Amino acid sequence: MLKKYVQYFDGQNSGWMALGGHVVELKPDEVSRAKVASFEFDFVNSALADQRPTRSVSVLKPGAIQIVDLEGNIMILEIDEATGLPVKEIVTIVRKDSVSSPTEETFSDWRTVSGVKLPFAVREAKGGEKLNDTLVLDWKINTGLDCNALGKRP
Repeated sequence: MLKKYVQYFDGQNSGWMALGGHVVELKPDEVSRAKVASFEFDFVNSALADQRPTRSVSVLKPGAIQIVDLEGNIMILEIDEATGLPVKEIVTIVRKDSVSSPTEETFSDWRTVSGVKLPFAVREAKGGEKLNDTLVLDWKINTGLDCNALGKRP
């Protein structure tokens, strides 16, 4: 069964989520996860990482770059050299007392949406075991929303 999940995060310290008609404030641990999520699965930030003072970018080998943020979180982005599209993202998150084992996201079924190529299938794995498959039904880009509209609750 498909459920609509909506989350708003201001990129700093607050936000909310809605699932099944219920809206709740993000708790501190959920805000922390939202910060991690914005590092992990964010093509815009990954594509512009070299222009952000909070990120450093280096080439590991042909077809692979490494992005590191100020907290020490590491993303290795594997690129299909023929298409220039990300194939896999391997993320290691650093917390106060621990370092996560790497999480891998493999992207496929790329389609053009509003002139931008986006993946419609993402497989997440950790330690070689599949965690989940995400199939995107629809991407919406540049729908005319501004920051104030995005912050409004459903």
